[in-house]
Amino acid sequence: MRQKVDPADGDRAKNYIVERGKNLWTKNIEMLSEYMNKAALCEQQPKQMISIWSEDSVQPRSHGELNR
Repeated sequence: MRQKVDPADGDRAKNYIVERGKNLWTKNIEMLSEYMNKAALCEQQPKQMISIWSEDSVQPRSHGELNR
């Protein structure tokens, strides 16, 4: 069974992501937070979330576009 996403994790991610001792600032925090919230909801209400995931599905973006 998966663990629920802790809302505090989203708050920490909004500030910065620490990887190998370096602070990596992310400009696309809103998308990360939204993704984490959807992941938690999918476990609770999978049928209702299918339509939301479908609506939000877009073509994959290049790495450069994600960092704008």
